Amino acid sequence: MAVPVRYDVLCINTLLQSQQVSCFSNLRLSQNQYKKVVHEAPTGHKPLRRMYFLLLGKLTADPKSINLAVKDKCGDLYLEDNTGSVICQCIKPDVNWLDRLVLIPGWNYIVFDSDHRGMNHKSSAYLEITEACLPVGNLPRKVEPGPDIEVVSSTLGLHILQNRCDFQKKYVNIQGEITALSPVHRIRESVLFFMEITSKDSDTSVCVVAKGAEYSYWHNFLQLNAEYVFSDVMPTTLNKESINSFPVYAVCKKTRFSPLSGGNFENINLQRLQEKYPSRQSSIGSEHVMGNVSSSHGDQQPSTSCQGDVDSMSSEESVTSSTSKQIKQAKLCSFQGTITDVTIADAGIYQLDGKIRLYVGHQPCVSHGRGLRVGSKVKVYNAHFKSSKEEPTLRLCCCTLSSVVIVQFSPLATPYQPFIPQSSVYIHLLYFYHLNLAYYQWLVQMSEDMKKKFLPNLLSDTSLMGVQLRKNHRSDQRAFGVFYSLFRLPSPSKQTLLLPQSPRNIYQEFIDPQHSCWVVESQPVSRASLYAIPAMAELKQTLERLTKTRESWQLPQTRQTYTDKSLNEELYWRYQINEPSDFKPPLLLVGYLESNSKTGQLQLTDQTGSIDCVVSQMSTDSHECDQKCQYPSKNSHKPYVCPNIKLWCSGQMIRIDRYQIINESFTVSRFPSIQQVGNPSCIDKQHLRSYVQFSMSDTVCLHRRRFIDRESRKRKLDEGCPSVCTNKGPSGSNPNTDSVCVTDVVQLFVVSQKDSLHLTRSSKTQRSELTSNITVTFINPSKILQQDDKYESAYMSNATARNKTQVAISTKHHGNRNNSTQSCAATGNKSEGVAMSSHHHGDRHNSSGSCAITTTGNEHAAIAMATNTEKTVLRPSGDCTSDLPVKQVVLILAAETIKWYHLLNPCQTYVLVMPGSKDVKVFEPQLPSQALQRVVRATDCRTCLLVTNNMVVMPTACPQPHANIAAKVTNEIYILSDDEARLRDQVVSRLSSKEETNILNVHDVKMSRSTTDVRQISLKCRIVSRKHYNADSRFKSTSLLNSPDRDAELGVSTLNNKSICLLVGDISSQGTLSIYIDVNNLSYPLGLLPGAIVTFRNLNLCMSRKSNIYCQYVCNSSVVVDKCAASIPLQRNTSTQDTGIDTENQSTLPHKYLCEYAQTGITNTGLTNINQIYAHIVIVQNLSLRFSCAKCGDIFKQGVCMNTRGYCLSTNATYTAKASFIIEDGTFEAHVHCNNEQVTSLLDLSTLQCQRLRECVYKCGEVVYRHKGSEYNREYEHYGHVSPVERVLNHLCSSQLVCRPVVLCCRQFTLSQDMDNKNHEYPVRSWDNGDIQIQTKVLPRLSLFCTSLKSVNYREVYNNSMAENTS
Repeated sequence: MAVPVRYDVLCINTLLQSQQVSCFSNLRLSQNQYKKVVHEAPTGHKPLRRMYFLLLGKLTADPKSINLAVKDKCGDLYLEDNTGSVICQCIKPDVNWLDRLVLIPGWNYIVFDSDHRGMNHKSSAYLEITEACLPVGNLPRKVEPGPDIEVVSSTLGLHILQNRCDFQKKYVNIQGEITALSPVHRIRESVLFFMEITSKDSDTSVCVVAKGAEYSYWHNFLQLNAEYVFSDVMPTTLNKESINSFPVYAVCKKTRFSPLSGGNFENINLQRLQEKYPSRQSSIGSEHVMGNVSSSHGDQQPSTSCQGDVDSMSSEESVTSSTSKQIKQAKLCSFQGTITDVTIADAGIYQLDGKIRLYVGHQPCVSHGRGLRVGSKVKVYNAHFKSSKEEPTLRLCCCTLSSVVIVQFSPLATPYQPFIPQSSVYIHLLYFYHLNLAYYQWLVQMSEDMKKKFLPNLLSDTSLMGVQLRKNHRSDQRAFGVFYSLFRLPSPSKQTLLLPQSPRNIYQEFIDPQHSCWVVESQPVSRASLYAIPAMAELKQTLERLTKTRESWQLPQTRQTYTDKSLNEELYWRYQINEPSDFKPPLLLVGYLESNSKTGQLQLTDQTGSIDCVVSQMSTDSHECDQKCQYPSKNSHKPYVCPNIKLWCSGQMIRIDRYQIINESFTVSRFPSIQQVGNPSCIDKQHLRSYVQFSMSDTVCLHRRRFIDRESRKRKLDEGCPSVCTNKGPSGSNPNTDSVCVTDVVQLFVVSQKDSLHLTRSSKTQRSELTSNITVTFINPSKILQQDDKYESAYMSNATARNKTQVAISTKHHGNRNNSTQSCAATGNKSEGVAMSSHHHGDRHNSSGSCAITTTGNEHAAIAMATNTEKTVLRPSGDCTSDLPVKQVVLILAAETIKWYHLLNPCQTYVLVMPGSKDVKVFEPQLPSQALQRVVRATDCRTCLLVTNNMVVMPTACPQPHANIAAKVTNEIYILSDDEARLRDQVVSRLSSKEETNILNVHDVKMSRSTTDVRQISLKCRIVSRKHYNADSRFKSTSLLNSPDRDAELGVSTLNNKSICLLVGDISSQGTLSIYIDVNNLSYPLGLLPGAIVTFRNLNLCMSRKSNIYCQYVCNSSVVVDKCAASIPLQRNTSTQDTGIDTENQSTLPHKYLCEYAQTGITNTGLTNINQIYAHIVIVQNLSLRFSCAKCGDIFKQGVCMNTRGYCLSTNATYTAKASFIIEDGTFEAHVHCNNEQVTSLLDLSTLQCQRLRECVYKCGEVVYRHKGSEYNREYEHYGHVSPVERVLNHLCSSQLVCRPVVLCCRQFTLSQDMDNKNHEYPVRSWDNGDIQIQTKVLPRLSLFCTSLKSVNYREVYNNSMAENTS
């Protein structure tokens, strides 16, 4: 064979070893044609590099150089010679090339990354055969023409399938055109594909199934829209004895295929078939047993085409088949175009001609998408075309019936991006849920959102989207990434998956004539019902837009009269609670749960931003934490059994399914009227605090971020770190197995109490920073713990060497409701250093002063002495643990160490670790002078330890029962020894019992009026209402902020430094109490909303000048939100008179008689509770309807302010309705006041009547009704001194329409001041009844305020009550 000049024959091994860049060679391409290709290359793309080589080898499906298992054979073709083999892709290959030596004149050699996920072969390149192969050697010998082969058309073949019992024919030769060809499917260990054979005359089709890996290579040589003859196929039933059974033809060992023009065939009709195969009574029942088929083919002969007669077929069968074919063709289409972009290769999404998006993920791709590069021309057969208004991009979606055929390979040097279904997380989720096209598009969009949130700063692409195969590519040993876990793990609260699982039948998709395809014909999906995963920056922008909407400025309907001052005070603080269903689409929150080192707040973070978090209970079930809550459960994806935050939760990526997003808005405004509310020009300042409330039991763990790598400890050894030592193994062991051991000093402790985060001046930077004191109990002396290089922990990332000694001495005093802070600092180079701090707490007074001297030396500890001069209820005392080896220590969190603040819970056990240290006295007091040592030993005081940045706090866990093991660290959790566990239990038990007895409720606090020795209390209560006020400058603390920007940076104070007043009540009993919080220098407490259940610790108990008890939140106080507030669409600042009870749900309110109110009022208890009253309206005493000027408050009549004292230009008015009436229930009578909506309910007016009445009042300005007796009212009307509106009200208020039975919800009743007598000496009234004189005491009049009023039928109420008692 002669080889052209400049061209050499290249062996395959040389091509694989030497060529590292994609290239091509084409014997038939001239130089001018190549220059034209270069000139026509699109912008940004270059053509492939040209080479001058020819390839010579054998084209085979079973290469000898590669040991392919039967299950790995999926129809791929290889070019092989003696040096090696390479996988190849051909365009319209000829079956005569198979297992023959061929010369390849044109080819593209494409190099790609062999480390791509899921690549199951070592080759890093493949071959695209662009020209027809030239067989080399002897041609197959010519065979003499034999007798004609009898074949049947697909129309007759369908008749045979439907009437198998009438024919004794076991094998059938069938001819027809291939109108549909499915991809090669791998179902478990089976390999199969489908073919649809159609007759051109009647459009009737039958299905042929080729099952077995030995037939998979047929798929390369079968061409769509070409006619073939399949000999010896067996009629059988797919999925026998099931509802999805289909009659099909199956390929067996004897089956061969050849083009219709490649032999002598005779087409027979039905009559001849019946004569040759007479009918029989019994069923054939042929079984479909798949066997191996030989790779050799029969000799091909010259062809003669014959057409049979099908007129004898029944017309009903023909019409039905034709109709089904038309329906299928109407649903499908074909398209040819050029790939202009590989949108997402792992999802099987490509772009054709820059306009149409092609989805091939719903069908398998055993060729891994070879040849589908930018610039390739493809033709798509039998695809679904979709277009909609929501999705402007035109879409082609492939199903089992579709085929994607490469028409021309790309001449451009574009990269090959493999599409490997078994390593694609998209395909795994697609087949797990059986997603249709709408859901699949949404899944792809979610992946883009997750990549925006976490790639590349927080996660790698493999950790997020990977499907890592482990041993032998077994499906049960896959390790999936974060995105897969996001959709596979069910919701903890609902126990459901994020998406519905739907069935899909690929056999029905291909064989069913109606083609009921689940891919596109399932129920429509609305994008508003699907979840969205927002980035934290986008979430904050969404929340800011919500606060600027008109709905967020709506005022409560219970009050409609506002002056300028009251209106702006009402709008100073607003809050809004949003749940996932409140957003369209609903939001799914995903992020890392971490603690901010500047503010100390818990945050949900991604690489775009962060949002603060409040972790508390959200369910109605109560939860009490125990020691098991300190460490995760055995389920790695659902470790959160406890709803509260734990130390080990930090650094984990979580998915939050149920949550509340809170928007607290602070606004300094000057709105002149209600109509101007929301006008941006009237807003001076505005500040928004947004945060998320959720429970840890409603979250799912997706990933735990590792803070260090394995090389961090080895790096210490290379640098000669003294804390890292090399230990040899035991004698006789391998000398090369040296281990790196790191010594850490650990100290076990239990948290007793926490002070709030407050501002102090940094002695180094002279800037304000947050700090806190945490009282803990050290258990046992500190000890050294050794860890080898196999152990990785989070705290080693912060391990740095520091040689500073810091000693602190602190004292505490109590003062009187004030806040002031002083600080001074000095530094030196002496070997001794002392740091002193003092804190003063009182009613509403808090002052602190600190002096720090920091020196450098060889010591490693920070020590302090603390004394308490006032007795407190929750003051840690040494009495409860005096018989145990423990001591009281105050941990000082400052600077970056405040990140541990919200992770440390009272009565929980932790371990303080000094990484890389050998000094066991690192946590002990090392005082520089003997005098100071004597003071510490002589006094029973608490030592203070300044927690530095290189110290780490770790959670603890109990050992297994009867394990008898030493203390160790496993998975970043300190496992206690048996002795430590027993000692820990004793300390925790004593602290827990003491704390339970010290937590009071509101009733206990109010009953302790005469107690004078209790100065600080702990309180568990429910927040009833909240308001903000400007504290007196004499009692307000001086701000330590350097600039207003530090306010937002540190998360302290409020806008204009207003203080907070909370009205709190008991959870179940009656009584309310006021708590004042000055947050000027304190970290702003999140979650203090009406309805929330909170626990306050170390509140100052105070008494006002009017002998009212209240509490003051001071520097050493702390608050924990136990349960979130109820989900309310929109709430805002409420007055202290509001009880926060929903009066619309009257069935939940207790019922009381008026005599009980009177008796309760005499004892002066329970004056602010809402109760339900059944009574009768006796008479309406007063009624006032008025339009008032919004600016000055005078009467507003017909659009003009009637102010006579000055000229008022206001054009805005507010409508006010007030009334008072007398009720009685048979036990007592009461004077009731109401306004606005309750007046409408009192008069029993409809909406139209109420509107007409307001129009009349608008003309008059004011209408007043006063009851002075029926005779007076009639005389008053007779002389014409009354307007028509007043005349109507006179008749209405005295009619039975108003004086009727009602049910009321009333609150805040009081006794008349002139009748109030603490000695209960009330006036006596007497009258004569015949000969008997009766005397009785006159009780004071009872006054109530009505919050709700409804008409009631006493008979129905009585019947319902009797029915409930009977049941």
